[in-house]
Amino acid sequence: MAKQKLTKRHIKRYAKHEAGHALHHVLNFRHEFEFVWVRRTPDEPIPLDRPVNNTSADGRLGGAVFCPPDQQIYCTTFEVVANCMAGIAGERINRKNPGKLGFVDILMGAEGDWRMAQHFIRESNEKGLSKWVVTDEDKYMNKALKHAHGQLQAFRSAHEEITQLLIERGRLTYDEVKAIAYKDRKSNDG
Repeated sequence: MAKQKLTKRHIKRYAKHEAGHALHHVLNFRHEFEFVWVRRTPDEPIPLDRPVNNTSADGRLGGAVFCPPDQQIYCTTFEVVANCMAGIAGERINRKNPGKLGFVDILMGAEGDWRMAQHFIRESNEKGLSKWVVTDEDKYMNKALKHAHGQLQAFRSAHEEITQLLIERGRLTYDEVKAIAYKDRKSNDG
C-alpha cells in the first residue's frame, strides 16, 4: 500500500484536532495525560508501542493524546463523550456554530473518537453509570460536540497556541498544555 501524502493542510488539521482534545482534557479532568502528539511526516513512527485510547493505532493516525495505561477516570458520561468530540470541535474552532457530527468527519479521521463516544455511552447505559439512559446516541454526541466547541471558543487563543506548537514541535506534555490554558484563563479573567 502506498503511503498517503501528508501535506501542511493535513498536519494543521491534525494539530487543531489534537489541540482540541488536549485543551478540553486539561480544562475538565483532574488526571494528567502523558503527552499529545501529531504526526508531521508520513514516516514518523507512533511514539508508543501500545494502543491509543483503547483503539489500535495504525498508519493513518494523525496524532493522539497518550494517557498512562489502565488509568481510572472519574467523570460523568457527558464529560468523557465531550472529550471524544473535542477533536472535531478543535477542527471547527473558526466556525460560529460547531454543526453536527457527520459521516464525512468519521471518514476524515474521527472514527476512533466516534467509536469511543459510542463505547462510553453504551457502557454507561449497560452498567447504569448515569441517572439517565441515552436513547439517541447521535443527539447526545452532537450536544457534547456543541459543549466542547463552546469551551474551546472560550480558550481560543490557547487552542491556537497549542496548535501552532504541535505543528512546530510535534509533541507537548500535559504541563505545557496546562500552562498555556491557564495563561489564557488569566488573560480572560483579567
